[in-house]
Amino acid sequence: SNPGTNDDSDTFEIYTLDTITVTNPDSIDSWETGTTQSITWTSTGSITDVKIELYNVSILEGVIVASTPNNGSYSWTIPTYLVDGTDYQIRISDASNPGTYNDSDTFEIFAPDITV
Repeated sequence: SNPGTNDDSDTFEIYTLDTITVTNPDSIDSWETGTTQSITWTSTGSITDVKIELYNVSILEGVIVASTPNNGSYSWTIPTYLVDGTDYQIRISDASNPGTYNDSDTFEIFAPDITV
């Protein structure tokens, strides 16, 4: 080895990977229709706004909000028309880059018992 020999690399950039992690709901949650629940998440990188969607058995049930600030929390009133099920998931994605997303664990949505 010759200690007097060196070389410089070309200029390069280091990018921070944008990530999203849904923290609520999780698999032990049972949410009642008509109630307001807190959807929460963490993120890294430079995500400004997020899109929040509801899936049921991996099929898009609907868009909860098309774009909301990436502040880690969104209050959602669960529509009363949703059918009972245990395979619901929340998907949170970068509103400007839908390829960056995360799905919650499956959780339950149920209608309240009707008392006559």
